Amino acid sequence: MNDFIRHKDDWCIQMYRFAEQAEAHVEKMNEIIRSLHAAGLVRRTGLLGGIIDVAPYADDRGDETTNQVTQAVLLVPEGLGVIFRDTEEMHAKITHADMRRLFTPIGEMKPMLRLTYLPCATVLLAQFEDLIGE
Repeated sequence: MNDFIRHKDDWCIQMYRFAEQAEAHVEKMNEIIRSLHAAGLVRRTGLLGGIIDVAPYADDRGDETTNQVTQAVLLVPEGLGVIFRDTEEMHAKITHADMRRLFTPIGEMKPMLRLTYLPCATVLLAQFEDLIGE
């Protein structure tokens, strides 16, 4: 049992380190996104990425038939982050204003969520690169 606890603790520490490193890289990308916008090279826009998580509401707000969806987003000039919305809203069109209203920067996300965000960030950054190449 002691081996399990020691390895679990080591694993948790390593995951927090990865999350901190990921946040540092994401913040650098956010600075670049803001700089490109400030220079007039890219307009205010929003890119909706993949769904990261679907889970019951943590605060018992939702009923048993709905869940909270966490979805990756890239907003210009804000940068990388997520939006949280209800599963019942998933098929409704989301406006740019909605993305801004629901936006949570990656720095405000829980460490483990930051780690699961990284593959989505890579896809969003590729889409953003295509956008600025137009």
